[in-house]
Amino acid sequence: HQARVDAALALLPRHRVRDDDADAETCTVCLESLAGGAFYELPACKHTAFHDACLRTWLNSGKTDCPVCRAVVVPPLS
Repeated sequence: HQARVDAALALLPRHRVRDDDADAETCTVCLESLAGGAFYELPACKHTAFHDACLRTWLNSGKTDCPVCRAVVVPPLS
């Protein structure tokens, strides 16, 4: 499962937020500010507020979908 998660995350767009960005969104998983870090954009649903570590933890816990809307992030094994 870990290899599938790593492969899926490698394909996702990543963005960075400046340390001093007072208007930075909060991570949907941990509810902490995204300021000063990188975050992912999920192409299937366009949700963007996920720290790298938080999204990895979410997906490595066996979930394969967006924490907000349940759109597929890690495709099922074929």
